[in-house]
Amino acid sequence: MIAQERKGLEPLSMIQYENTRNDLSAKYLIINTLDSLTAAGQVTQALDATISDLDSVKIGTFPADELFDFRAQRPIVNYRDGKLESLVQPELRLSLVTDIEGENFLYLSGQEPDYRWESVSRALLDVINRFKIADVISFSAMPATIPHTRPADMLLRSTQLRENVKYVPGKAVHPGSLSDYFEFYAGKHGVSVTNVRVRVPFYLVQIGEPFLSGALAAVRMTADLGGPKLPVGDLEQFAERALVTYGELIEQNPDLNDLITMLEREYDANPSEQAFATSDTELMQVPSMEEIGRAAEKFLAVHAQSQLADVIEEQPSQQQISSEQSKRSFAGKLFGFDFGVRASRQSQQEQAAKDDSGSREIESEGRQDSASGTAAGENPRNKRRGKHHW
Repeated sequence: MIAQERKGLEPLSMIQYENTRNDLSAKYLIINTLDSLTAAGQVTQALDATISDLDSVKIGTFPADELFDFRAQRPIVNYRDGKLESLVQPELRLSLVTDIEGENFLYLSGQEPDYRWESVSRALLDVINRFKIADVISFSAMPATIPHTRPADMLLRSTQLRENVKYVPGKAVHPGSLSDYFEFYAGKHGVSVTNVRVRVPFYLVQIGEPFLSGALAAVRMTADLGGPKLPVGDLEQFAERALVTYGELIEQNPDLNDLITMLEREYDANPSEQAFATSDTELMQVPSMEEIGRAAEKFLAVHAQSQLADVIEEQPSQQQISSEQSKRSFAGKLFGFDFGVRASRQSQQEQAAKDDSGSREIESEGRQDSASGTAAGENPRNKRRGKHHW
């Protein structure tokens, strides 16, 4: 089979399909694989958390044993009461997702593979042909010498240059990701691929703070390009909270304040900075989980004087329970175990308060999850590879 693949006789069928039909089609394929080495500012993690809030079904998986170095991206095991209860290994998966306007698109997500990038690229070409994909959009991020106080911008690339799209003149050299590899590979086969590469202030990368304004800009740029319409409610709220966190860090660090002031002067004085793409598109406002929770509380307060008031007081409503759980879901996906990244100070405080008031069993589980999250963050692959900055 490998010999045949190298001779170009037959593309290697790497995807095990499920939950799909022969007549299934979608206009767009979104590529967003995760790798802490290239995911500056946790932009791709934030985008993944945003997309995972949409209705979706997994329709295909790639063979993990063939794609991943398990010593570099180690599986996570969960211990409970004397035995291992579960094992989670790296995964590259294909999902069918419905955006906020009811349009379907395909979504390639999961950890970036260590091996067989050309085989994965061939398999993706098969996906494009099978599901009649018209266009591909990929996400990535890169450190840059810019301040966070200016509009988040992006470097756009396309295998087939689009009209009314701002491209940056010049050239650059940088280590490639799987999405870069596929973009170049697909371009040689006449496939339309556009990469949305968010520029992240380098100091946020160095101190490990997420650049959620950049993720929000990528969501809006995807709409500008005619792609899927993604939800922005939770992302906007967390981006605003991140700005508050940045302000606190600046107040505590005069040197950081001086650095940002210098970057602002350089940014404003350099006309070439305006060559990068920005987006002012206002997407349909889907209520965030926090707004839904407040609406549910207001509804219950209005009806508190009815004959059901005693019942409501004795037992919390299902709307209250579900809205509170949903409100925490986005933060959990972004800052929690899924990505092995450092939680925000506010999230840590809320979790600590929850642990203090919870049962002993919940506390035990919290400690186990925390240990697992640390293990997930220690990626030996990052130690073996050098870091780079733009």
